[in-house]
Amino acid sequence: MAARRYDTAAKRIPISTFSSQKEVQHMIKRLRIFDAEIAYVDTETGKGAPVVFFHGNPTSTYLWRNIIPIVSEQYRCLAPDLVGMGNSSKIMSEYRYADHYNYFEQWMDQILPGGKVNIVCHDWGSGIAFNWCFRHPERVNSIIFMEAIVGPMSWKAFPALSRRAFQRLRSPEGEKMILEDNFFIERLLPLSIIRKLSDEEMECYRRPFTQIGESRRPTLTFPREIPFREDGPADVFEIVSAYSEWLSKSTVPKLCILSEPGFFTPSIKKYTASWNNQHFATAKGSHFLQEDSPEEIGQLILDFIPSANSRI
Repeated sequence: MAARRYDTAAKRIPISTFSSQKEVQHMIKRLRIFDAEIAYVDTETGKGAPVVFFHGNPTSTYLWRNIIPIVSEQYRCLAPDLVGMGNSSKIMSEYRYADHYNYFEQWMDQILPGGKVNIVCHDWGSGIAFNWCFRHPERVNSIIFMEAIVGPMSWKAFPALSRRAFQRLRSPEGEKMILEDNFFIERLLPLSIIRKLSDEEMECYRRPFTQIGESRRPTLTFPREIPFREDGPADVFEIVSAYSEWLSKSTVPKLCILSEPGFFTPSIKKYTASWNNQHFATAKGSHFLQEDSPEEIGQLILDFIPSANSRI
């Protein structure tokens, strides 16, 4: 599947919980869940099943800011900031996978308690969203994913360019790298985008993690939760294995947007090639391809959802 070129001259207002334009303010909402306030975007109107966007580490709804305006021209779009990230509040927590999933499931139960949804997910947002789909298969209209956690990993297959860095993050050295030096934001994020982010864009990504110390904990815990075959963690490994098995057999229409040259893309394509009702498309980018190809990704989503309806 190839993306049709979108008219990039058309001026759309970015939509995220960071948006300051008055036209977007009614779309930015907050919901009390347990001991936190979850910030999210809801464009409120649109046809058919809504589209729900899920970000990963170390991002927020800001990652989708240039894609939501495209998709919302036809569909209602929603996107939460994970707890402790974006404009959602911080909590006293290690921010383990189970914590994020519990807050997210409560958010879904309150905001979208019934009906079909289209899922768009990236990075750890996929790990959370895939599990929700596995637990609520009757709710899923389609799944669109990119640079995702599609199954348990092996250190041998992990991209050599970042293997050592992630091994350090999973060691005691990780505390200094993240809690003091903000390594994910200052180093890994810009290195995983082809173009250079503007100062304003970097400021938005930094904003949730400007305070040294525990405010940055979510970006440290996520790499420690990656389910490696060699060293777990066992609970996350079990969850990812279960949803991966379900995805491989499910008849739900699935689109993997491969990034070119990508980061995890080669292993993801190989792992998912035999999945039932699996489709592929390509867009320019590294790990955070939303920053390099928002128009193409937006159009691919719009192209796939109607075709997904006919494939169910």
